[in-house]
Amino acid sequence: MAVFDNSLRGQQIGIHPVQNTATVFLAFEDIIKMVEDHRNAIVMCEFE
Repeated sequence: MAVFDNSLRGQQIGIHPVQNTATVFLAFEDIIKMVEDHRNAIVMCEFE
């Protein structure tokens, strides 16, 4: 399961794949697709 804040929609997200030596920027929608492609549940929340 992956939990995301709704405010991330439409944003570019910087992530560190495996090691913190480089940053990859992806569209949030592409991250959602990748999570879904790996058959993980997604929960969208409103964080304050």
